[in-house]
Amino acid sequence: MSTRSKLYIVGDSFTQPPREEDTSYFPWFTRLASEMNMDVVNCSGMGTSQDFAVQQLSGLMHVMTKHDKII
Repeated sequence: MSTRSKLYIVGDSFTQPPREEDTSYFPWFTRLASEMNMDVVNCSGMGTSQDFAVQQLSGLMHVMTKHDKII
């Protein structure tokens, strides 16, 4: 069984996923993952700093594969 690679998104409010009730908005990273045939894993946070991003990335390193991508 094949699993799709993941597109990890780490950032601030500009990369926040839409609210669940907002079904008409598809942000750029959702469209990108679709074009790349990947699943999105969004690790963004409102008003976060670069330190937050580095901390998130550090926590992801052990689960990522060579086929995954980070933005």
